[in-house]
Amino acid sequence: MGARGPNPNAEHLYLREKIWWCWFYDHEGRRVRRSTGATDKKAARARLAGWERSAADPHAAAPQSLNDCLQTLLDDRRERTGSQNVQYLTTKAKALVTVFGHDLLIAAFRDDSALPWSYVDARRRMRGNKRSVSDRTIKRELGLLRMALALAKSRGAWTGDLDLIVPADFRPPPAPKGDHVTREEAVRLFRHLTPDTAAATAFSLATGAEVQGLLRARRTDIPADLARCNAILVRGTKTAARHGLVPIVTDEQKVLLEYARRHAKGVGERLFGNLHRMLAELKAACLAEDVVVVSTHDLRRSAGQWMVDLGVPLELVSKFMRHANTLITETVYASVRPEDVRGRILEAIDPRYARQARAGLQNVPVATIEAVPEPRDETVLYEHEGVSRTLTGWAQATGIKKTTLHYRLVTKQMPVGVALQQGRMGPRGRDPRPKKATLTTAEEESGCVTGVTVSVHKAGSKGPGGLGAAEGHPRKSSKLLSLLARPAGLEPATGGLEGRCSIQLSYGRVTWLTMGNVVSFRSVADAA
Repeated sequence: MGARGPNPNAEHLYLREKIWWCWFYDHEGRRVRRSTGATDKKAARARLAGWERSAADPHAAAPQSLNDCLQTLLDDRRERTGSQNVQYLTTKAKALVTVFGHDLLIAAFRDDSALPWSYVDARRRMRGNKRSVSDRTIKRELGLLRMALALAKSRGAWTGDLDLIVPADFRPPPAPKGDHVTREEAVRLFRHLTPDTAAATAFSLATGAEVQGLLRARRTDIPADLARCNAILVRGTKTAARHGLVPIVTDEQKVLLEYARRHAKGVGERLFGNLHRMLAELKAACLAEDVVVVSTHDLRRSAGQWMVDLGVPLELVSKFMRHANTLITETVYASVRPEDVRGRILEAIDPRYARQARAGLQNVPVATIEAVPEPRDETVLYEHEGVSRTLTGWAQATGIKKTTLHYRLVTKQMPVGVALQQGRMGPRGRDPRPKKATLTTAEEESGCVTGVTVSVHKAGSKGPGGLGAAEGHPRKSSKLLSLLARPAGLEPATGGLEGRCSIQLSYGRVTWLTMGNVVSFRSVADAA
């Protein structure tokens, strides 16, 4: 407390864009940062005061808002799960707050399912990512609300019925089962992949690693002697269980891991290099082999399904996939095929109870992977009129940007001749490059340049090079043209300009575009 009163900087409020955020200490002494969701400082100060009272007395009977309830759940999950899971929950929580508002009291969810049904109707009318919100997404968001209320109920802040939060008669269609590749299809795909992508694919098929597990893999994770290897460390991040040891049992796993170690192109401790092209290469390989297009996460699904095909029980496959329970394993990742049910039952029961069925049973072993084809060469050549060059080579030969060629040849799958024929033309058939003032032979002899078109450049209060904008003032325009044209060896041939014009600079040189006023220039050397 100073002579002028309390320090105004000691207030626990601060702005992020237009929203007031705050910080305070909870009842355990931990510092908590939260968004008040308010643009008015007075409302933010009131919300902060309520949080501070609840933190000082966690057993107080003050009514709790939806925003507080969701924040409590996110704080709890932030300590128990990974950052990816918290980010996913935060996205779902934003949708709940958008529809219900920050200040809705959780006591309103006590008696019936009217509020959840109003949320379903509101979300069905909304659009996200240029399409309507699906019922499966809405059910996940209501599931998050149920989790938050369950936590509030365990702490005595809510006394309602959890079964009313997700209405019993709200039944979205089941989630589509993820795709996977068979062993025969996977072998065909390898020959279309570059070494690093092929190595990451083999590692994922052997261990069920997701994308983050691939990006964080280290060379030391694969031991030198795979014959004695019993487990591989997979550095997943979605949950705490994803970072752990994966059992290596089958010969197929060891073949794939040896292939991954031999072809991985990581630098330093990293096992793999840049995998930003992995998804595109998988898609191109699937299209080339006429198989169902799979994503990088479908490789993880394939690893689980391959284990089921070998006869591994689902509860053990769930442990292999590092799932919390077998439900997600069976419904989304892996399941027993209908044609295999009879054989799996015969294998599970005592032979004395199925003698006749076993008499005609023919056990056909699963054809596992014993060898993996070598990946393709990383250098991709594009042939046109008998000349083969890489994208970089064609870019240097034609002057077309490499990114433009990649978009035409790889993304749009254009023929090489068509892609080169378009040249550097813009999407509307115009050359996007600015035209520069050049001296023709006749102009060099006369020492004067005519017909040069100067672009209009609205530079504001400060134009290029720190000069003020010359637009609309003939005298200033003439002076600015003289200053900016001299580095290019030109100067205006006339003392003034008609109408409005200014200059646009490009890398310290004058750039002349095809709009504006026509001005005459002459060579500075000849003028001297």
